[in-house]
Amino acid sequence: MTPGPEPSASEMAAFHAHNVERMLAHLRHGVVAAVVVTLVMAPGAWLVYPGHRWEAAIPCVAGAVWMALGSLLARTAFARRHALALTASIAWGVGLVSSVAAWNTGGYASPFFYIVFIGWIFVTAYLPVSPRQLHVICLPIPVLFGLSLALHGVAGWPPPLVAVVLLGCHAYAAFGVAGRHRDAIAAFVAQQRLAEARQELERLNGELEGRVESQVGQIRAHAAKVDRLNKELRAEVRERSRELARTLGRLDVVPIRPGTVLGGRVEVEGTLADGGMGSVYRGKDRATGEKVAVKVMREGAGNPELVRRFLSEAEAAASIDHPAIVETRHVDVDEEGRPFIVMELVEGVPLRSLIDEARLDAVDVPAIGARVADALVHAHAAGVVHRDVKPGNILLQRHAPHVRLVDFGIAKRFGAGDLLATHPEQMIGTPAYMAPEQIEGGEITPAADVYALGVVLYEIACGRRPFSGRGPALRLQKVMADPRPIDPEAGLEPELAALIMRCLRPEPADRPEARELAAALAAHEVGQPLEPSRWAARPTMAPPSRTRMRSADRR
Repeated sequence: MTPGPEPSASEMAAFHAHNVERMLAHLRHGVVAAVVVTLVMAPGAWLVYPGHRWEAAIPCVAGAVWMALGSLLARTAFARRHALALTASIAWGVGLVSSVAAWNTGGYASPFFYIVFIGWIFVTAYLPVSPRQLHVICLPIPVLFGLSLALHGVAGWPPPLVAVVLLGCHAYAAFGVAGRHRDAIAAFVAQQRLAEARQELERLNGELEGRVESQVGQIRAHAAKVDRLNKELRAEVRERSRELARTLGRLDVVPIRPGTVLGGRVEVEGTLADGGMGSVYRGKDRATGEKVAVKVMREGAGNPELVRRFLSEAEAAASIDHPAIVETRHVDVDEEGRPFIVMELVEGVPLRSLIDEARLDAVDVPAIGARVADALVHAHAAGVVHRDVKPGNILLQRHAPHVRLVDFGIAKRFGAGDLLATHPEQMIGTPAYMAPEQIEGGEITPAADVYALGVVLYEIACGRRPFSGRGPALRLQKVMADPRPIDPEAGLEPELAALIMRCLRPEPADRPEARELAAALAAHEVGQPLEPSRWAARPTMAPPSRTRMRSADRR
């Protein structure tokens, strides 16, 4: 047999333990056969040597009894600890009684016992023993026999020749045991390693099956998400169709003309913008003389739910005290029963325009992001989630605080109660900036605003959004795929890029809180203040709030 790898200490220990069990098994069965043979020899000696019956037979019986005791001991725990000593004692006992028999019979019985000894050697050679163990078990026997034969030899049997024959048999057996022992070790180690490899293979197969089952489960879960998103998409198409019908139905609505006084207090001076539920006008507060922005509800004044939805913006903004959030002055109803909101007039450049015209880069990320994140900290502390953080709702000004967050038209209060209830199948917000849980109609928490701000910061740095799809494809990407990594050529510090990617994690619990995000961005802002001189020269008024997507933000 070709020698294999060198066995380790643990493998050798296991081999020796295995050999002990095999040796004891041989003793339990082989000794019984030896007892039977010895008991057959006793009557034979009784008949062959009439003058020495007792001297020949008694040692045979004694040897049989000794071997029987050994067979019984081989079944005990003691034998496992002293297997070699037990086997050697049996061999030495047989040799001793055989020598006594040869001594007492004047050597006449010796030939029988020499034959027995030679048979014993060859039987022992097939026991699972090492060469050293074979010497311990068998070598004393030819010594005893040689001694008895030398003292009481048989005529014609030269003692030296007999001793040489006996020792030669022993040497032959030892040589065979040595080779077989090496092969036994190699075979045992190979078998052990094969068993270990089989166990490892079974373990790997089990893990593979588990992973396959897990992946199948994920595929089924994704398939269920796709089905649900398809249902939501169909519901959204129906809703948008209804919106289109409502929009077409109000095309003949007469706008408020300049000079109109609302609520006996605010004089309309001109139109700023039109939104889904209302129009925004530039006005003047006659009570204070201030220039203000007035948002007037265009339709549905008799619908309590639509009125509640319209007024939720004023309630949300009024509950937050922060310089970056547009201040709400008061809420009233005009002579025709239309609710209107009087707000601070904000002049600034929409972040959307600056991104589209590529007038921002990575150095602006910390300054803009820190101010928006700080505004979100105060909004979340007041229990309000903006739900529509995007470049179109962020204005940049030449004077402090430089950054303003506007449009709380779809804000939502979390905790005690909602500012704006949303139907489970109704998706409110701008999909490109919505968190996965927001797209799926799940629970909306402050983490959704952090996700949206992460998309905005990504877009400032890279000039593109982390997901490139549109419509249903965009929704599937956000739910099932990872965002594209930030290009190193964008110039962001690695820590800042990693922070933005944390904001884009699909699980809300894995995103940083707004407070942590604001602090981290402020730390990166050191040495990179805002530079209003780099922005566009033309000022733009605050955009109107809305409760649905505009085509400009669906890109």
